[in-house]
Amino acid sequence: MEKTSSFVEYVDDDFLKKWVPAEARMGFIRAYNLDIYAILIGIALSIIGIIVKIYWFHYKSFVR
Repeated sequence: MEKTSSFVEYVDDDFLKKWVPAEARMGFIRAYNLDIYAILIGIALSIIGIIVKIYWFHYKSFVR
């Protein structure tokens, strides 16, 4: 019984956190890089929107 109680003294939260996967500790959004994907999609849509806006204004000037 004495050996098991001395083992428990050496086990702390930092030791047990190594056994828990990083996905569980980070949360859903950060674990699956959804924040990075959202930023990349936002940048891509912004670039596409700027290109469409530029072409739209040039197209309207040629039609008139």
